[in-house]
Amino acid sequence: MNKREAQIFKDQVIQILIEERERQGIKRSRMAVDLGMSKSSVKYIEEFSQNPSLCIVGMIMEYLGLTLEEVGRRLKLKSSENKKLDE
Repeated sequence: MNKREAQIFKDQVIQILIEERERQGIKRSRMAVDLGMSKSSVKYIEEFSQNPSLCIVGMIMEYLGLTLEEVGRRLKLKSSENKKLDE
């Protein structure tokens, strides 16, 4: 995986977290408070302008009730959907 591919991977993971937060009806500000993060940090992460640490990603995943396996499954699903669109 090169640097560009790693960036795309990170953005896809963040997109999954955003989609799950929205699916659950959780506001950014609520998640920030519950996780002890600043509202601006969550905003910047979700706008792809701040790179979260693996620790932060793990905290958000746990907060949303997502496992690594579930995120991996969703990544595979997105990948296969994108391949179909490219065909």
